[in-house]
Amino acid sequence: MAPREKRVEQIVLIQSMFAAKNIRGQLDRLLEFQVQLRQQTCPIEEVVSGLAEVRLEGLNASSRYLTVCLKKATEKGARLAPDPSFSDWNQLFGAVKATKRLPARPTTQTEAYAHIQAALYAVKLLQEHLLPSCIDGLATATVQAAGSSSSSSIEEVCRLLGSACTVVVNRAINHIDLAVAAISRFVHPKEVASNSRFAERYTDFGWDMEALKVSRFVRGLEEWGPFKAAIKKLSSTNGF
Repeated sequence: MAPREKRVEQIVLIQSMFAAKNIRGQLDRLLEFQVQLRQQTCPIEEVVSGLAEVRLEGLNASSRYLTVCLKKATEKGARLAPDPSFSDWNQLFGAVKATKRLPARPTTQTEAYAHIQAALYAVKLLQEHLLPSCIDGLATATVQAAGSSSSSSIEEVCRLLGSACTVVVNRAINHIDLAVAAISRFVHPKEVASNSRFAERYTDFGWDMEALKVSRFVRGLEEWGPFKAAIKKLSSTNGF
């Protein structure tokens, strides 16, 4: 296997692991917001703020990780859209539905990359339609008089959040897990294990090297030997 091919696969693998860990974290938050709304244990304004944070920060990070994967795959000749755009949400929803035709168990890199593309579609559906609809619904609930109309709006948001969680679980996370399993077969087992441990511990930073440089937390760890060694090793093997 050519060195360049190995580096690309390693980059795609760890970025996919970063994305999966990040999306699972967003799923936990969405489930928590759903419970808070049903049980009325949190002010609506705080739930709105949390949903906006998931959409603008959490899922943006997930989208960035997946986009890096696709860009690296296109460098190898894969015919993908690293930064897809859609005219409206119906077109995006159609793209998400079409991913049902992908192989249930990808065996080639091409099939694995297609699953990563599918995961990105699911993330975009969350970002561009489901979560904005939830935020709009809660905004409506806050200005309605107390009573059935407000309760109805909140129940509709809970239903949308349920759909959002289903999209996350059944689409994005599942697609990424399948891709990781397939790509792992093309990477040395020790590298797979090393990348998995690193992604589990440092997903919040990803491979945005500028963010790494300015992060106070990372700067505080710069003199910690194991962290320095991990950064140096993965930076060299992943082409950064």
